[in-house]
Amino acid sequence: MNKRQSPLKNAMLTGLLTVSLAGFTVPVFAKPGGSPAEECGKYGASYFYKCDFKGGTCVKDPDSKGDVTIVGDETSGTWSSDTAIDIMIVKGGTLRDPTMYDPAENNGPYNNGGIGGKDISHLTFCVYEPQQRGACVVTFEDETQSCYQWHHQGDEACKATVGTTFTPPGMEVIGAEWHLNDNCKNLGVKLLATGVSLTAKVAGNKVKLKLTTSAEPGTAALLILRGNKLSNGGTEIDVACEFPSGGSPYTCTDDSAADTYRAAEIEYNGRLIIYDEVTPK
Repeated sequence: MNKRQSPLKNAMLTGLLTVSLAGFTVPVFAKPGGSPAEECGKYGASYFYKCDFKGGTCVKDPDSKGDVTIVGDETSGTWSSDTAIDIMIVKGGTLRDPTMYDPAENNGPYNNGGIGGKDISHLTFCVYEPQQRGACVVTFEDETQSCYQWHHQGDEACKATVGTTFTPPGMEVIGAEWHLNDNCKNLGVKLLATGVSLTAKVAGNKVKLKLTTSAEPGTAALLILRGNKLSNGGTEIDVACEFPSGGSPYTCTDDSAADTYRAAEIEYNGRLIIYDEVTPK
């Protein structure tokens, strides 16, 4: 995987430049196909609004439950809504690029970067109903706990995880508790990935990168950041590679060798964790 611009990169850099991660946008990855209700249902959310691009205008689906104002075309633009939106899905060709907002947002940008630069066919907006907002804290067979936000429709769905096996961490769930209108940060449940290790091996003018973890209980995505030292003592940071959670080990090749590399983790609650730098050898 080579370097490329992406919504994930833009969101990560925004978080770094503003320091605060409030309103952090965490893109996730999903398979294409399905009605708007099914699109939103993949994330335990309800269908709110959809529009299809026709002749440069996004035309509202008559089954929409509310209204979203779209200013832009099939490549990029902005959206706004009186109703706070939890998930926006950009669809084009066979690709879909969902973006989750935590907390929910009333406006934001959209673009076709996450669908390979193809024209956007439609935009779908999803909301979590009151009974869907909360956190599911699960206890594994080794008595460790993990917390999952916005991914269950309520108490019944949360408790249905008992007896199932989560991968990662690959252990059976022996207990589950639903916390309505709460979040993992407030509950104090540890979300951090464990066993994070990054290697950077020089191969000619390129660098082969490998990132491994032993568990990712609350990780939405992982990044490998490239850093180049500046004459003023600072370090310019860019994204070399990005990965959805759940596929360790992660490998990619940076076509232009940097001075240093770092692993970074984006959690479902929006926190950004950056690990110690590694010098390519």
